[in-house]
Amino acid sequence: MADIAPDKINVDLQGFLEKFIFFHLGRDSEVDISTSSAGSVSCSIRHSRIEVMNFVLNPEQVRGFSEDLSAFEDFLLELLTRNRRGCRIGD
Repeated sequence: MADIAPDKINVDLQGFLEKFIFFHLGRDSEVDISTSSAGSVSCSIRHSRIEVMNFVLNPEQVRGFSEDLSAFEDFLLELLTRNRRGCRIGD
């Protein structure tokens, strides 16, 4: 397997994340993404239909999700489902 430049990984994940959030929550979502010099990626997602979603991907997760965007989508769907407002039984 060829090495993938960290910049390329972050651009690919960021683009996928932004499209995912736009599709599931709409254009009024706020997405903040930052990277560390160690290669981790921190994300914060805000929208009125969800509790604020904050998560950090370590460098191994970043590389793995970059190689398997379906796994990244599953990860994001799980987060989105857990953080939806008013979707829990009894709400």
